[in-house]
Amino acid sequence: MSTVPVVMAALDSLLTSTLATLLPVEWQVVFGSRNAVTITKNYVAVIEGATGNDALVTMELSRSSEAYLVKIELSGSIAGAGDETLQTVTTNVFAAKTAIEHAVREFPAGPDLGLGASGVLQALPLKGWEYKPKASGDVREALVGFGIQVIAQNT
Repeated sequence: MSTVPVVMAALDSLLTSTLATLLPVEWQVVFGSRNAVTITKNYVAVIEGATGNDALVTMELSRSSEAYLVKIELSGSIAGAGDETLQTVTTNVFAAKTAIEHAVREFPAGPDLGLGASGVLQALPLKGWEYKPKASGDVREALVGFGIQVIAQNT
């Protein structure tokens, strides 16, 4: 049985609690597609999904391992023109990325997000990320995408 559902639920909870500490910026956490819900905040964290692969651990079909990447997209959009507004929204989005990465790395129950009993061996942020600034009219937007690498063993 795949660990993806329990990892996604744990990340949803972790992002919600972590981003709540970044006041005065208010974040909305979305699981799946941003188009599936009504966006009510200027800052949105989307847990987009996972891509990965499975491998047999033994010749027994009941034991396998999986490695996958959970993609997270953080975006902010605020009204205002000019470079200063873009810098503000970019700073807020990168602060959220840093806070999430720290929360995952320093999770109190260990590097498995507390899901060792479910088969998760480790969940760690990848070093790579993608940044996309955008300006249109009087709105400045910033998007940062990054991933959490998960390694698990299923029985």
